[in-house]
Amino acid sequence: MTLDPKALLDSVAEAVSDGQAVDWSAVDSRTSSQKTRHLLRQLRLIAEIAGVHRDAPVDGQGRNEAEIDLTSSAGPTPHAGPLPARTLLPRKTWAHLQLREVLGHGAYGVVFRAWDSRLDREVALKLIPDLADRSYAEGVIQEARLMARINHPSVVTIYGAARMDGFVGLWMELVEGQTLEAGLRQRGRLSAREAALVGLDVCEALAAVHGAGLLHRDIKAQNVMRDRRDGRIVLMDFGAGRERPLPGGVEVADLAGTPLYMAPELFRGAAASVQSDVYSVGVMLFRLVTGKAPIAARSIDDVRQAHETGAARRLRDERSNLPAGFVHIVERALSADAAKRFGSVGELELALTGFISGGQGRARPATTRTRWYDAPRWLWLAGVLVLLVLLTFAWRALRGPARGDIGPLPRIAFTVYPPPGGEFDSLAISPDGTRLAFESQGRLWIRALSGVQATEVHNSSGGVDPFWSPDNRYIAFFKSGRLWKAPANGGEPVVLCDAPRALGGSWGPSNAIVFAGQLGETIYRVPAYGGAPQALRTAGANGLDELRWPVVLPSGRGFIYSAQKEGGAQRAIYFARFDSTTDQALVDSDANAHATDDTLFYLKQGVLYAHPLDIERGRLTGAPTQIGHRLDPSPYQQFHAEYSVSPKGVVAYRGGRQVDRELRIVDRTGRTARVLGGPGEFRDIALSHDGTRLAYEERDAAAGTTDIWVVHIESGGRTQITWGPDDETCPIWSPDDRQLLFVAHGEGRARLLRKTADGNGAATEMFEFRAEAQPFHVSSDGRWLAFQQLGHETSWDIHLLDLLAGPAPAALRQAQGDPDPSTLQQAQGRQTLFHRTSHADDEPRFSPDGQFLAYSSRDSGDRFVFFEEVDRTTGQRWRVSPSYGRQPQWRADGQELYYHGADRMLMAAPIDLSGETPRVGSPTPLFELAFRGWDLRYHYAAFPDGQQFVLNAPREGSLPLPVTVVLNWEGR
Repeated sequence: MTLDPKALLDSVAEAVSDGQAVDWSAVDSRTSSQKTRHLLRQLRLIAEIAGVHRDAPVDGQGRNEAEIDLTSSAGPTPHAGPLPARTLLPRKTWAHLQLREVLGHGAYGVVFRAWDSRLDREVALKLIPDLADRSYAEGVIQEARLMARINHPSVVTIYGAARMDGFVGLWMELVEGQTLEAGLRQRGRLSAREAALVGLDVCEALAAVHGAGLLHRDIKAQNVMRDRRDGRIVLMDFGAGRERPLPGGVEVADLAGTPLYMAPELFRGAAASVQSDVYSVGVMLFRLVTGKAPIAARSIDDVRQAHETGAARRLRDERSNLPAGFVHIVERALSADAAKRFGSVGELELALTGFISGGQGRARPATTRTRWYDAPRWLWLAGVLVLLVLLTFAWRALRGPARGDIGPLPRIAFTVYPPPGGEFDSLAISPDGTRLAFESQGRLWIRALSGVQATEVHNSSGGVDPFWSPDNRYIAFFKSGRLWKAPANGGEPVVLCDAPRALGGSWGPSNAIVFAGQLGETIYRVPAYGGAPQALRTAGANGLDELRWPVVLPSGRGFIYSAQKEGGAQRAIYFARFDSTTDQALVDSDANAHATDDTLFYLKQGVLYAHPLDIERGRLTGAPTQIGHRLDPSPYQQFHAEYSVSPKGVVAYRGGRQVDRELRIVDRTGRTARVLGGPGEFRDIALSHDGTRLAYEERDAAAGTTDIWVVHIESGGRTQITWGPDDETCPIWSPDDRQLLFVAHGEGRARLLRKTADGNGAATEMFEFRAEAQPFHVSSDGRWLAFQQLGHETSWDIHLLDLLAGPAPAALRQAQGDPDPSTLQQAQGRQTLFHRTSHADDEPRFSPDGQFLAYSSRDSGDRFVFFEEVDRTTGQRWRVSPSYGRQPQWRADGQELYYHGADRMLMAAPIDLSGETPRVGSPTPLFELAFRGWDLRYHYAAFPDGQQFVLNAPREGSLPLPVTVVLNWEGR
């Protein structure tokens, strides 16, 4: 029923005046007038302020103080007329979630404890009626999108958001614990050291927020929780958050957040910034040690006036016994002049670390924006932590069990960053838990955890997936289709055996290595000194397929591996014995596993668990322990997450996904002209032939899928081309730029589809690939699609697909035969093998006139760029790159060919195709390519005139994902 606006407003105002609870959603539904709803929101704001002040104690002794909320967008506020759960939702389910209990009420909705049947876990569900405030309901969806970009253990994990059945819901990680504000009220104010430790975690989390191109804008003690299970500090609500501006963008000043935590410049109409978030952290630190806010105010006008007059409390006056170093840090963070604050949360974190270490009586300003691998703050701290644990291990081993033992060691975790300019692509912790081997920048490195310097493994370029010998003296790895080993302390690598398309290996105590080859068709064993591999398991023998990532138990009494039942979608971890062919399923898991003799480490829904293992019976016992989360399987390595385990209680893992790329236009020197878009998780860019539009893949973190988008170069406007449950990849422009070809992956199929480049209409299926394949380019006449496909006995091979289904050139039909049973469609005349060697041949690209095909090949040892005639008339080929080269692309006139050369340099080679025989000039280096992660196809694109390029590059100043090292994971 709709009431007269005046009567409705009078009744609500009377209830607020009397301190009565108001059902704001019910009230809001009783009017359709936007003006009335605006006045209702003002009354709700008054109710919130009145409610807070009504309950605030007057003694101010560190238990509570009035907080003024300008908006409830940051989350539920307990004093604003809560909605009864039965009024909000009388049912017990919503979407696929089962509602179990109410965790809290807010002015707009209710937070439930719920069970997610899809994830098989408990979640927290924020549920808001659609009718309560449509703009806020839409903000919940935006909140989900913002939070889904961020991957950090100290930022709450978002699982999904939906709008249905009259409600908007956001479900996320359920953090069992209490907010810092609640802890402050229960236990009183913190010491400076305790507050600094909390501040470190908040800064780490906020750095991840800023690294994803976002601002939080509502940092406060109520939005930070401490998980009672593992002590983890977790940054919560993003209801007031928003994207940081792109260069050249228009900033809009707005007041969102909690006024007492808001920076002075925001009240003057300035835009929110990194420095305003730094200010909020300063307020939080001030409150944690005093129980008060720096500003004493009873209204928003009071806050504004206090900032204008400089009437702020001084930390030293509120608590005189605080260390001078801590006081200086907080005062600098709270500076009224944003330019005098810390330049980033990284600088604030650096100052807090210096205070905790005791090395500074007064915090010094940071001189760099880089993180700890370039700064001394963790140089000794990480080493001391590691040595402390390792020395204690050694002491206990020497003295044995005794009465009065000091008890279990605490669990200690810290982060490790790769060498500058690199990232962790694969990693392995040594069996003794003291060193980390990893892949970065296309090479292998070894680093002691007690130091910060990494040493490159000699001649390891192209090496992947390292693993250690049991005695810690060697590492083994895969390179160029072979298994190698190298001394860990320096020396030349040696080849042990052929290992084409390997997927993981492990070195057992009997001096034998077990590895998976042929993309999971066979698990082999080979002596560690080399020899002929012996097959241990073969796909199909036990009804299992895709056998991957074997790990030998430290005792050598068996091994585990990841596999999938034939015809089924669910993968599981299996336990196998060397003297038996009957293997036992241990647990379902969508990624690789590790094991010691009594514990299995596995992944479920991005969470890393340790579960007691009974190897005598080949089964799990007891209950699992959570060690880490955000371990998403790699987008570049299917069914594999980057983590490693030492029998000495050390676990190392890389959590989360890298989402800080941006689409950047640069000139021939690499200088940035402008940024097209970002940050985001972009991959595989493709520029239209006329240079006006860019197609690319973008991952939707909330939906967990990859879609094709197009951005207009001039306007920056974006168009989503694909959506839905499938993953769409590899966008390719038609010769006239009117259509896009791409691959849709779903339900075990890989289909080549075609759709108009404006996103209108339905996609048309053109072909279904029968083996793993990646299309690259269409010839200028629109007939041939060049793509790479995994061969049955080889690596990548280059094929041509006839899009017009006409007869192939005679020379092509007479080219190399293809006995591969996975390419039987070749007999239909559509698919033709173009180039195959025993090594990888990939990344094909037609010349503008369609007469030549450029590609990269490893058939002569290292990786080089070649091109040859499409019709194979002469059978010749021409080498373009004198040394390493990949990702060839032609200039629009065919007179220059670009490629990704050695040391990440973008190279330009002059090409003359005007004579009877092509001539190739000496390549010239243009600039160093900045990229992070491995695009399946291209991370650069050349404009038609070759004067500019688009790069899919990490955002300037952003950091790669670190590795988290957990010492003594069984501790508490």
